Amino acid sequence: FDAARVTTVHDTMPAEYATWRRGGARWRVVYKRSLRLLDRSDLVITPSEHTRRELLKARPLPPERVQTVGIHVPGEISPPAPGAVREPATILSIGTTAPYKNLPLLLHALARPELRGAKLVRVGYPFDEDLPALVRTLGLEDRVLELGGVTDERLLSLLRSCAVLAQPSLDEGFGMPVAEAMAAGLPVVCSNGGALPEVGASLFGVSMKKY
Repeated sequence: FDAARVTTVHDTMPAEYATWRRGGARWRVVYKRSLRLLDRSDLVITPSEHTRRELLKARPLPPERVQTVGIHVPGEISPPAPGAVREPATILSIGTTAPYKNLPLLLHALARPELRGAKLVRVGYPFDEDLPALVRTLGLEDRVLELGGVTDERLLSLLRSCAVLAQPSLDEGFGMPVAEAMAAGLPVVCSNGGALPEVGASLFGVSMKKY
């Protein structure tokens, strides 16, 4: 029998922002070829309504064949025990250092007088390109802690102990760090880039809106 072909599209950023990755022009060509293959799919799944809208702009697919299915947050990600104390003035940042993550904005914010004494804890790819130089220029060498990749247990510990998660992205197909942080009871400060407002609003059980 013929099995149904189901394809997942996490985001459409490769088609829109070729400069966001080394070799971006070639990456964009490959991605656009992949989009054409969606015509053969019986069902296309996107993790957010934002990605669904952008995909339908990029590829004229029948709307009924493109459905949104949000990403599941693992059940073990939960708030800390009652009475647990979070480490004050500790800002958590999770993810890559791709330009769309908008990390220079986060570093400039950390350097503002209002955040004097706060520190940034980074999980994920280490700072590269111009980011280390920016850290030095802003005098933040002693206030940025790069942990690199961490275990699931360590990540959960950080989600339960840091004071806030910062996600200033210009765009996101979903925004898993925001979903995980909120599931762990960690306050979130994020931009209105891509699906971030949608993810935050859906976790609160309210209607989607742009903030």
